Amino acid sequence: MNDEKGIRISGKNLSAVLMPDFCPRCFWIKNNLQVPWEIFPGIFSSIDSYTKKMVHAAFEATNRPPEWIPEVKDAIGLAKTLHWTKFNRFDQKTGITVSGMEDDVFVYRNNSRTIVDYKTAKFTKNQDKLLPLYDGQLNMYAWIEEGLGNDIRGDLLLIYCEPITVPNLINFSNRGFKLPFEAKTLVIKKDNAVVRQALDIAAGIVFGEMPDRSDDCKDCGKLEVIMAACK
Repeated sequence: MNDEKGIRISGKNLSAVLMPDFCPRCFWIKNNLQVPWEIFPGIFSSIDSYTKKMVHAAFEATNRPPEWIPEVKDAIGLAKTLHWTKFNRFDQKTGITVSGMEDDVFVYRNNSRTIVDYKTAKFTKNQDKLLPLYDGQLNMYAWIEEGLGNDIRGDLLLIYCEPITVPNLINFSNRGFKLPFEAKTLVIKKDNAVVRQALDIAAGIVFGEMPDRSDDCKDCGKLEVIMAACK
């Protein structure tokens, strides 16, 4: 949302400027015009929510993090995550307010924190084409946390929950079947320079005139077709 006081952009949307195929025109349209919400399959939200509930249930049952997240083995609890209306930070330089909602935050005895983001996807290490987006998103959350006065550890965790799709009779029952997941962690290094870069790029776009179409952007091409059909 853009107004005379500035603009609010989610950490995920802001991180789009870090993608190799980033389109300035699409970014301007998305943040300056009332674009309809994108349709997103609800099953992924359900899986993400279930992942978080399972982690919390395991922690409550054993008083320690799940063994499949060894990076947070010394954590003593989970912090309450805030709604995006409360979890935000204003950048004085650009006039941009960054907001978002974390998946999980592990807390240690010295009150330091580790931010975790769960992804229902296959683990491909640095081959994931969305990695710049995920990297930026986690760093945005760390930056917001620090703005709230919290001490964030240098390792941010991206946890891929990868479906195990090899058929196994153990997963069948008279009620249907189960789909197990294997968790694999990718460590993202905290880097406020990533946040600064994204903010500066975004400010140079959203507060100006709509950029020209990108020849390499398929969405720009589709928009041109729609505009021509409406004449």
